[in-house]
Amino acid sequence: MAECPFCGIASGNSDTELLAESDYSVAFHDRYPVGAGHALVVPRNHVADLFDLDPTERADIWALVDTVRDLLMERFDPDGFNIGVNTSAAAGQTVSHSHIHLIPRYHGDVKDPRGGIRWVIPDKAVYWEDTDKSAEPGLPEGFWSVFEADLNRALVARTPKSEDLVRYVFFQSLVASGVEVHRFAFEYPHPAIERAMVDTVLVDERDDPCVALEVKYHRSNSSGNNLPRPQLAGMLVHDMARLAVFTPAETQRVLLYVTDKEMASYFGNPSNGLSWVTGLKPGDSKTLNDGDFTQLSRTFRKAVGSWPGPVIVRTLHSADLKAGHTARLYQIESAEAVKD
Repeated sequence: MAECPFCGIASGNSDTELLAESDYSVAFHDRYPVGAGHALVVPRNHVADLFDLDPTERADIWALVDTVRDLLMERFDPDGFNIGVNTSAAAGQTVSHSHIHLIPRYHGDVKDPRGGIRWVIPDKAVYWEDTDKSAEPGLPEGFWSVFEADLNRALVARTPKSEDLVRYVFFQSLVASGVEVHRFAFEYPHPAIERAMVDTVLVDERDDPCVALEVKYHRSNSSGNNLPRPQLAGMLVHDMARLAVFTPAETQRVLLYVTDKEMASYFGNPSNGLSWVTGLKPGDSKTLNDGDFTQLSRTFRKAVGSWPGPVIVRTLHSADLKAGHTARLYQIESAEAVKD
């Protein structure tokens, strides 16, 4: 009978470095990892089937899984995990010493990660094709976590930061979450404002607009050639006004705003009268009227331009990002359209 490779590691008679250990369990990196950080958590006792561990051992091994998860988060900063156990040859077990796989996952490590562990039976893995076809057009579920993780990576990279970068990362998050590339229409003519363009529109299967999107990125310029902060704030609110009058009215109208500490501190100053920009939590909303701006600076009001009537700004998502940045996704609605 071949010697069990895990018993030697668990007993300390091996050169394998342990990630962590407890009274009844040990953890170490898989010798054949499927991705960076792939770890195994095994009981010290040679028990083939995880279900045959006694209650004390079972509680101990799962507690060690939590510990190893924290270690992997610190060392590898993954975007998710697969946790798997193979019990018996029929389920794919090749080492007859029970063990738990803890596999860090990263956005983009496979083309389509949906289904996860369901792929142990490939022919049965996909269940979502019918639901995808009947889904409501619009922003897909789960895209924000993809965007947040990918933008964090971009912000700490040495490459230059720009609005185009933010825009690209956002579009990539939509594609990674199921939006097909042929649905993007860039520099879309605004249907209600002559000679104006909307940054991007997503169209449905009839090529009708279902999402209208504007992207704004404000950061301090190291050269010092920065526009006045009231002007930047006014340009942001101006884009909200343009989205509010986008037609048809049932189109989802959203504005992505990413900024660094300089503009965040400007909005956070109550004396500037715009604390709602960064103060609205997800689910919160504010109705803006033209009269709300009369006491604000002339520079701000000039950048905003004409106001279309009551506009509802609702925060859908927010995130505190790396490199001192924050991100917010607002949904913009005309109060008159909502009332109708």
